[in-house]
Parts: sequence; structure tokens; C-alpha cells
Amino acid sequence: MLGLFLLTLKMLLKRCSAFVTTCVRRMSGAPRRFPVQGGPITLQQHWCSNIKLALMQFQGIVSLSGFHAINWSFLAFLVNTELSRSTGAQTSFDPELFAQERSRLLSVLPKTQAELPKRTQRDSYAEVVIPLESDVELQNQFVNVYQGIRTGRLLECLDVFSVYVCFKYAYNEKQNVPSPFSIVTALVDNLTLRPGAFLNPKKDILLTGFVSWVGRSSMEVTMSVLQDDTEKLRSNFVMVARDPLNRGSAVINAMSLENDDDRLYFEKGEANVLKRKASGDESLLKSPPNGEESKLIHEMFLRSDDFTADSAPPGANEKFMSEATYKDITLCHPNHRNRYNKIFGGFVMRLAYELGWASATSYCGTRMGATFIDDILFRRPVEVGSILHLTSVIGYTEGDSVLVRVRADVEDYKTGKKELTNTFYFTFKAMDGSTVPSVIPRSYKGYMIYLDARRHFLKNLASQ
Repeated sequence: MLGLFLLTLKMLLKRCSAFVTTCVRRMSGAPRRFPVQGGPITLQQHWCSNIKLALMQFQGIVSLSGFHAINWSFLAFLVNTELSRSTGAQTSFDPELFAQERSRLLSVLPKTQAELPKRTQRDSYAEVVIPLESDVELQNQFVNVYQGIRTGRLLECLDVFSVYVCFKYAYNEKQNVPSPFSIVTALVDNLTLRPGAFLNPKKDILLTGFVSWVGRSSMEVTMSVLQDDTEKLRSNFVMVARDPLNRGSAVINAMSLENDDDRLYFEKGEANVLKRKASGDESLLKSPPNGEESKLIHEMFLRSDDFTADSAPPGANEKFMSEATYKDITLCHPNHRNRYNKIFGGFVMRLAYELGWASATSYCGTRMGATFIDDILFRRPVEVGSILHLTSVIGYTEGDSVLVRVRADVEDYKTGKKELTNTFYFTFKAMDGSTVPSVIPRSYKGYMIYLDARRHFLKNLASQ
């Protein structure tokens, strides 16, 4: 009788302890972590041991431009050779051969979720260490001119890491090697840098992540970036499972929720889906500005009506939006491709971020630091050989902050046709706390850009 009582008491104490731990973590905003057998692996080990073997079991879709590890040329050759031998993935750029090899996997692609076993959030959890402390060459890939971390490089890492996390989650009992799934990035829902967050390029960085929500073919990956056991950045990437040829959607494993934490993250993912739908319905591309916004831009118009085409805005701290536009152009070479022979999304994100940062710094005349990155929507893949046009504009300013919108268009140089592929929103803050110049639109298009950017800024401000 006493033994039963003690066993019951032990179970109650265990549940209470778990409940208290969950409450403390939720209140503190600490990242969720699961036990990892053998501890986190290092970036070099990602290529040289455990994760490389895991990727061989999956698809091996990681683009080498995603991780810049030691001895770049030799390591790239080694990894490509091993992945090619074990998964049938190509080391050379041959789209026709790629299509032939991947088309064979269509027969093992599941048609319904009922064919797949349910998976848990724990199944997908992974940790990776970027060993900057011990690797000087790796430091050189990540350090910026201010002795901090290049955020663009971090975006590349997170993009690759999110794909790996999804492949850990996806499981098809019919498959052998390789996997019939193609996993692509659909959206960076948000990426928040903690207030005062500074990443030291001479200290190790820990990436953690897990699939926190799934739909029929979509997965939301929650990731954190830590240094010195402190969370510096948190992000949510929305990934999509596609068929072997990346031409249509594929069903993914349904999720089994094990505990209250699982349900909390899953419900948050459901809420994010509804928010994105509501935001799309209220888009300025579908609906006119609301009453408050109409009044705001009318007041701005009345102020700007006195300006002539050649005059400068009144006040020393104001600039026209037309003078706050910056451009970049890049030819997309095969070495920037992913395993689906499309340009690696992390590469595009890095280019866009660095243009956005340069634009904000040039516009404000002072060093800027990123605070929010949100709603990076991947509308269509970027083909190898495309000409990538990046156009940034200072969309909104308030106090010491600016929101930069970067538009990515791909051009088929044979036809000259351009198509929108991505839109990026980056919020930056003046590091010295100075008030940034106010941006003033001068056209209806400019006013719509201003309102769109303002909506993103206010949404990010409310989420703090």
C-alpha cells in the first residue's frame, strides 16, 4: 500500500515539475529543447559523420553554398561524391539526367496521409553547432566588418537546417534510398532578433529546430539560434513537401501530439495559418487602404503637394522615396543550385538581406542593425541561368527604425521576360539610437509601398 502511495506521489511530483518547467519556459520565452543522444553535432560533423549519413538515407538536397565549412573545395568534392554514390544525387549540372533519376521515385510517393505513420515533434528535433571558436577559417565566412556575425550567412544556414529538420520528420515506410520527397522553402513567417542580441564570431553558435505544425503538405519549423546558452534569434520557416521532380505537392506525415507543449506549438502554427490568410485577404493588392490609412496618406499628399519635381523635401531629415531606391543584379550560376537544380533559396535570402542592410545604412548615414525579418514569400523557384534583379526601397520610417522592402525578379535573358519570385521585409534600427530621415512617397504606387511597409512594421512592433 505504501509502495503504491509513493509511486503515485512520484508521478504527481514529476507532472508538477514538468508543468512548472513549461510555465517558466513560456514566461521567459526560452527555446524548446529535447534530449539529444550524444549531444549536438558540429558543422564539420554535419558533413563528415552522423548527419551526412542521415542525409544519405533521405535525399541529400543540401546545397553546399548553405554551409561554408573548412577546406571548401576539397570538402565540397567529398560530400558531393558521397551523396551521389549513396543517393543517386548528381555532382554535375545535368537537368535531363536529374529528371530521369528522380522520375523513378514517383512510384513510391504516398498519395494519402493514411499511408504514412504519424510522427511527433520530438522525431524531427535536431541540434547543430557552428564551431566558430575552434575554426578560424569558418570565422572568416561569418564575421562582418563590425566584428559581429553576418546575418545573411546565418539565413543560409537556417534555410539548410530547416530542410534537414523536415527530412528527419518525413518518413515513408515504402521508401528505401533516396526519398521521394522534395522539401522546399515556401515562406519565412518571421525571424526575430532578441533585444540587444549580439553574436560573437569567435564563439560557437548552436542551432536548434523541430517541426512544430503540419498540414497536408506544409510544415512549420521552429528554430532558435543560441550562443552562451542564451537565445539570440528565433524563427519560423514554412516548408512544403513536393513530388520527386518538384512539380506538384506531396502529402506529408500527420502529427501525433504527445503533451501540452506539443499542443501549444501546434495551435500556434494553426493560428499562424489563419493570420496569413487574413493578411492575404486584407492585402493592398485586393483591398483599398482602410479609413485610418486613407487619412494618413491624404495628409502626406497635402504636405507634398507644395513640392516641385526638382525641389528637396522640407526639413533636414526627410527624403523622397524615389531617392531611397537601390538595385543589384546577379547571374545565377549552377554552383548556387540546390539538389533540385534550382537556385538555393538561402543564397537569394543572403543577397536580399545584404542589399537591404546596405540600403538602410546608406539611407540613414549610420550603422544599422536588424531587428525583424518577416513574410519572405517564395512565389516561384529561381532557375539556374536566370538573371536575378534585386530592388530595395525604404518603405517606412519611424523614430530610429526603417523598414526596407526588397523585391526579387528573375529575368529570362533569352526572352527578356521578368517574373516576381520573392518579396522581403527587413526592419533595421539605428545602432546609435539616432532618428532616421523620414521617407516621403510621391506617387500612388509609393503610397501603397509606404502603407504596406507600415503594416509590417506595426505588426512586428506589436509582437515584441
